[in-house]
Amino acid sequence: MFEDQLVPEINPSRAGVPANWVDQCQCVGTYDLSPTSKEWEKCEKMIQKSLQVTITKVTRVQNMWLWEAYNFNKARMLRRNGGITNEMYLFHGSGSSNPFELACGEDSFDVRCSRGGSWGQAIYLAECALYSDNFAYTTSSTEKVIMIAKALLGQSFDFGILKNKELKMPPVKDRSIC
Repeated sequence: MFEDQLVPEINPSRAGVPANWVDQCQCVGTYDLSPTSKEWEKCEKMIQKSLQVTITKVTRVQNMWLWEAYNFNKARMLRRNGGITNEMYLFHGSGSSNPFELACGEDSFDVRCSRGGSWGQAIYLAECALYSDNFAYTTSSTEKVIMIAKALLGQSFDFGILKNKELKMPPVKDRSIC
């Protein structure tokens, strides 16, 4: 999930997947990371910037459907936004939705599962783990699960303090962009 940021080069013999991905026979696989791995350390460091918790498990989801869609959208965004993708790792608390069902499906985050928020029905991602912890999925053993997702933000719109719960789409910034 994060090693591709640490090792950005793609292994050409493995069809463009991140170099840290392990071989898999199916389109989706989940892999528990070792607490001594660089990926685990990266996750822990990101989380503990705003949330002092003990990390008990880090699982990488390798989803070829989502990886292909991500790369397609990144290439399109690069062309459309003059090279701006605004790519970031962000946190997501999936509430009552099982995060593994989101991460292991073909569609990932589905706005239809959203209950809405300050800016309408949407998928909310946060820079701070503390915020997503408020919306964390809780397992049957009462452990909290938050996701860290690599996201393409593109040219963002700053709402400032403006809130609009009825919002369906972001405001149009510039109609001349095709």
